[in-house]
Formats: sequence, structure tokens, C-alpha cells
Amino acid sequence: MNNSGLIVFAVGVLLYYWFHFGGTLKHRDKPEWDELPHIIKKDIFLAKATMDDFVAIKQARKFSVPEFLLHEDNESEEIIRAAIPELKNIENKADFNPLSAFYRHASGAKIKKPKRIFLVYGESHAQSLFDSPYDYLNVMEASKKFRSDEHTYSINNFLSGGLLSQISLGSLLLGTYDSDVEINERTEFWHATTPMAMARQLKKLGYNTHFWYGGKLTWGSLLHFCPAAGFDECHGGPDICPPDSPSTWLGVYDHIFLDSVAQMIKNSNNEYEFHFIYTTSNHGPYDMPYGEYGFDANKIMPNIPEALKNSEMDMRRFAGVWYSDQYINKFIDEMKEQYPDSLVIVTGDHASQLIPYDKEIIPRTEQMLRETMLPCFHIYHKDLTADMLANNKIGSHMNIPATIIELIAEKGFEYCSLFPSLTEKLDHVVSPYCWMTENEIGVYRDKTSQQLETSAENKTINVGKVLYEAERNAWQEITGWILRHPEVLQNK
Repeated sequence: MNNSGLIVFAVGVLLYYWFHFGGTLKHRDKPEWDELPHIIKKDIFLAKATMDDFVAIKQARKFSVPEFLLHEDNESEEIIRAAIPELKNIENKADFNPLSAFYRHASGAKIKKPKRIFLVYGESHAQSLFDSPYDYLNVMEASKKFRSDEHTYSINNFLSGGLLSQISLGSLLLGTYDSDVEINERTEFWHATTPMAMARQLKKLGYNTHFWYGGKLTWGSLLHFCPAAGFDECHGGPDICPPDSPSTWLGVYDHIFLDSVAQMIKNSNNEYEFHFIYTTSNHGPYDMPYGEYGFDANKIMPNIPEALKNSEMDMRRFAGVWYSDQYINKFIDEMKEQYPDSLVIVTGDHASQLIPYDKEIIPRTEQMLRETMLPCFHIYHKDLTADMLANNKIGSHMNIPATIIELIAEKGFEYCSLFPSLTEKLDHVVSPYCWMTENEIGVYRDKTSQQLETSAENKTINVGKVLYEAERNAWQEITGWILRHPEVLQNK
């Protein structure tokens, strides 16, 4: 090929990417469907119509339809009945509704009803860096201080509602596993919600409900989905923070976002309020000016190996984790001081792959299954004791709504939850991705399992062991059944 041919080829490649990325050569700067202006995403027709047809075709070809969505009702019913004890004795097949078996009655308040409930949902706020082999990294020092309070209870083995942010969020807010179908993008959930929806049920307990997200509410169609899920007010970072606030591609820097949230909460005057706060900064590409916000590796991480110290990318990741953890806990401290009777829950949307095992941080060079799957979880109230939460060592996002209700609701209060409260002793937890007991964790995707423990040494990964698969299938079938029966959804 001569020079002119090379030039034509190079120009062709550049033009391809210019059009492919929507008028830019930078992948990071390409227009995103989630970043469309509110005026477009607020209109349900335009919100769907503005996705490019080629993008839609690509998405359709990329993802296969999950098997549970292909089942008829009678197939789903058999799968659900076989695995869920509460449903085995329901005889009326003509009017089968699996949700009817999950109406519960609260046993009576265990703590004084708090004026404020805060559920802080930290982007990539994972459990692994709380584990003992990584103590010396010190990047979770603020959370460790919070966890050391005598009235904070932590569960170190906690499953998320999904392995991606949207999936995890939708599962927790609706009380049923999303199972990778992106319920938040389905228009029927832009008008109504499940009987298990957390915000909707807390409204019945007298709480004014608020959703706060560091990014734009166009992400994941949250501007439609969250109000339908029961939130009275929904706020995106760019809407509440000072103009031109610095931001990552996901949202406004956490410290600015959380300061704005704190100020608005202090200015509100409802007697009882529930605040769901979702941060965004702990995410790649980790290019914030962390030094300006207090990160000094020599002071915070003095004992790290040279291999890690010399890796700029890995150090930026750890700086990002430290930064987010610091400001999440600064916000919590401020809210606890302002509202001393607060109930505070902190978890992550999912685990994150932050630890570079090739940098001599610990002796092993492979991650453990628990490190790939577990977000953190801690809960605080000045009246809280470990026995109130049955001294549980395992749990799941899906246990959180029932736990809040059982801690604060009067005896006999009726609520709907597919999953029990953490006030009951759990011997196992199951998600569409994992199963877990107090001693072992397993992953359905590749049928692997491993002892549920922290260790700096390699631990055997077993192949072929699968537990609670029938229960896992049943939870997915319930999601499929709800999607086929939108008439069970309830208005805000």
C-alpha cells in the first residue's frame, strides 16, 4: 500500500470513530443515552425513541433473553412452589399470585422510631478492604472508626442485589431481584411499583422519602423510576450543587454532592424523613485531584510495598477509595450530630476489583470469591445491640427493607417482603449470582465455591458444588411473573 492509500485508510478509521463516538475521537467524551437532557427524558416516547436504532440492535444482539422470561405462568408456578415454603400450600391456581404469601406483620419496634433514616449507598463500597489482610492499607480508616462504635453492627459477608449498579439499585428499591433485565428501564415501572418497594412502605410508616444521586437523574431513567418506586423527592447532583461543580463522568465529586445534600436536609422540616443517598466518585478512571482533598500516601499508607507505591494507576484507585470513604463518613458524622436519634445504614452497590494482587500487597496473587462479590454493610442506632439483629454473620441487600421495618414499626404493622429481616437468624442467603452460608460462598455462573473466610494465603476453589439452586430459580421466576403481570403493581 502506497502513502496515499495509507492516508485514505487512516482518514477512514478516524472518520469511523468520529461518527461512532458521536462527533469526538475520545471514547470518554462520546454522547451517552443516559446523559440526554431532562426535557427529552421526561417525555416517555422521546426517552425511548432517542436511542439510536443501531445501538438498540447491537444491544438486542448482545444480550440473550433470560430463560425465566420465556416461561409460561404454569411453568413459573411450579418452579416457585417447589422452592418457596410459603407457597407450597396455596391451592388456588386460577388466581395464583406469589406475592400474596409474603405479607408479614411486624413483631414490634426494637428501637425508638428515628426522625431520620439514612441509607448511604456508596459506589463500589466493597467489603474486601475491611478484611484483615488489607488493614495496613488504611484506606477505609473513616469507616473503621464508624464500625468501631458500640452501637454499629457490621456484617462482613453481605450479598448485593446485582453485580452492576443499575441491577443492584433496582433490586433493593423494588424488593425483588432485577436479575439483569434492567427493570428501571421498563415503562410500566415508571408509573407504579411492587408491593415490596422500600420507599413506598416507609411512607406508610409516616416518612417523607427522598432519593439523592450524585449524577444526573437521566442515568438509568431514575427521573421516572424513583418517583414511581415511592420517593416523594428525587435530586441529582448537578441540580442541587453549585453551578460548574467539578464532576467525574458519573457525577459531582462526593464531597460537594454530600455537602449540598446535608444542607438541603437541614433545611427540610418534615417530622420523619427517609434519605437514600447514592454516591458516584469511587469509580474509574480515578483522575480526581485527590491530594487537594487530603490524600497523602506517605502518611496514610506508609507501609505499602514499593511495587504498589510505583504503580500510578493503582495508587489513584486507592486514593479514590480513601477519598470517598472519608467524605461519606464526614456526612454521616454531621447527620448524627444534627439528628442524634438517626438510623444509619451504609452499604455499597456492589463489590469492586480494586486490589492489584501482582503488587505484593499480600502473599497470594489470586482473589478470593468473597472479594469479587461482597459489598460492605454496617448499621447504626444509639439503641441498637447485636442481639436485635440475631447476631447474624451473613445477609443481603434484600434483607434491608424488612430490617428497617422490624426495627421501627409498631407490632402488627403489615408489610410485604420476599426476604426476612436481619432480626431473624439467617442460615443462608441466595441471589441470582451467589449462595452463601456462614462457612461457604458459591457462584452459580461457573459453579465454584470457597470457604467464607479472610486469608492472606491462597484457599482452594472447588468446582461443581451448587447449593440452593431451586431457590435461586424461584426468585428469578417471581421477577418474571411480575413482569408478565403488571396489574400487581401499585401506584405511589
